[in-house]
Amino acid sequence: MNIGKIHHMTPYLPETGSDLLNRSMDVMEKSAALAGKLHPVTLQGLIDFLRITNTYYSNLIEDHHTHPIDIERAMAQQYDRDPLKRDLQIEARVHVELEREIDCQIVSNSVQPTSPEFICSIHKRFYEQLPERFRKAPADNETAHISVMPGKYRDHYVKVGNLVPASPEVVGLFMTELDRHYDLNRFARIDKLPAIAAAHHRLMWIHPFLDGNGRVARLFTYACMRAAGVVGYGLWSVNRGFAHFKSDYLSALADADAVRQGDLDGRGHLTQKGLNRFCHFFIETCLDQIAFMEKLLNLDGLLTRIEQYIQLRFRHLIPEVAPLRPEALHLIREAFVFGEFARGQAARLTGLKERTARSLIAELIADGLLVSDTPKGLLRLHFSARLLPIWFPGLGPAG
Repeated sequence: MNIGKIHHMTPYLPETGSDLLNRSMDVMEKSAALAGKLHPVTLQGLIDFLRITNTYYSNLIEDHHTHPIDIERAMAQQYDRDPLKRDLQIEARVHVELEREIDCQIVSNSVQPTSPEFICSIHKRFYEQLPERFRKAPADNETAHISVMPGKYRDHYVKVGNLVPASPEVVGLFMTELDRHYDLNRFARIDKLPAIAAAHHRLMWIHPFLDGNGRVARLFTYACMRAAGVVGYGLWSVNRGFAHFKSDYLSALADADAVRQGDLDGRGHLTQKGLNRFCHFFIETCLDQIAFMEKLLNLDGLLTRIEQYIQLRFRHLIPEVAPLRPEALHLIREAFVFGEFARGQAARLTGLKERTARSLIAELIADGLLVSDTPKGLLRLHFSARLLPIWFPGLGPAG
């Protein structure tokens, strides 16, 4: 079917019964409560680090496997000698940096996340920096490839599974319609999350670009969640849920792609029931990820895992790194709970002599567990991908 008329995009929103609205409010409240458990300095440091795992899962949905440690190395311009691994690292680094840029734009209130200009800018900034191998899409015969133009709408017909997206000549019209119907300023706080969920699907349904639509949709959703005031978003990410439940995610997207199934399926061109199902899946995935992070950030459990890590280091049971004194736990705990501390507090916190305490601080800084803006400045915790398996089990890949 040739999709070329604006009404083909209807319905625009899910049916928002009390259950969907209540679950949406649960997301808002539980996310804010989760963020409130952490000192603002610790919260910001952890969110900045978790861009790496967010990127890891976004890549995973595309079947691009780049370990968080390799992403972290890419952020430090340390690349693998293998050309494909290097290119995957560059791809991941670009994603992390773009997420940071989006955060700055949202904080400065300088963008409208649903606008065609912003969505095209995501695609442009992403694709301009990708290695050549990732800037090509298969042609119709799948033996040749077409270059993807950064930030430009596709000028080809495409097919995605059973879906034939909008005709290329009307993509711009659909993108304008997306902005008109999903501008977050139109919605009350309780209605924003269902609108974001619906917008995520409709952007995927329009499929505005020749390639990269999934990545753009997830970055677009990140921007919308931040703009909607979902406090704590970034501390958890719907990307991880989409990756963990990938078959359900793709199935829910496909269900919402279908045309209306009879008179009991809404009054739009597309299925109302399918859109309802996708939005419910989206919101339940958000709640699942918040619950996962609540468990992971339980202070007693987290400090127990950190203590186990330090004990392993003390006993020389992690051969890749130098041993640590067990008193390091007191400094790491202080930084986690209170955000930062003065170097002069180290002796009191550890019970060590002044010189020994200073030496321990130097070791923790050299090891990358503590960081400071100046040589004599306050110390705060530094999160690293190598800590994921013990400090945050299940947040990254196994091993």
